[in-house]
Amino acid sequence: MNQKLVRTLALSGILILGVPVLSSCGESAKSAAEKAIKAGTGADVNIGDGGVTVKSTDGTTTAIGEGVALPSDWPSDVPTVDGTLVTVSVSGTSGEATAMWKVTGDIAAVTDAYKRELVKAGYKIVNETTIAQTTLIGAEGNGKKVSASVTDTDGQAVLTVTSAPAS
Repeated sequence: MNQKLVRTLALSGILILGVPVLSSCGESAKSAAEKAIKAGTGADVNIGDGGVTVKSTDGTTTAIGEGVALPSDWPSDVPTVDGTLVTVSVSGTSGEATAMWKVTGDIAAVTDAYKRELVKAGYKIVNETTIAQTTLIGAEGNGKKVSASVTDTDGQAVLTVTSAPAS
C-alpha cells in the first residue's frame, strides 16, 4: 500500500472520530485543527458543521460526515443510491472512487436494487458472496471494476461502493 493512501486512511479514521468534537468547537479550534492536519499531511482541510473535507496533495478529495455531497468528479457511469451519503473519496489521479451511504431497506433489498442499477448502467455482475450480515458484489464494465458491499449496521443498511479502472 502506498504511503499517501496509508496517510489518507489514517487521517480519515482520525477525522471520523474527531468530527463531532471539532464541529462543536469554536472557529479558532477548527482553524487550529485544520492547520495542524495540513502541517502533518500537506492536505487542505475544511472542518464544517456537516463534516470534514480533505484535499490531499495527490488530487484525492475525501469528505466525511452525515449528508456530505457527492463531488462533481464522481464517475458518472457508476450508479449512486438514494440515502444519506456519509463518506466519499475520489482520486483525481488514479480514477478510483469510493462512497458509503446509509440506505433504507434490508440487505437483500438494497443488494438487489444496486445490482439492477449496475446492470442498467452497463455493468456485468461477475460475483456475489454473502458472509454473515454482509453481501459483496463484484461487477465489470465501462472500463471499470466496481465492488460493492451491503451490510447491516445497527438495523440500517450501509452500502459501500468502490470503482477503479479495469487493468
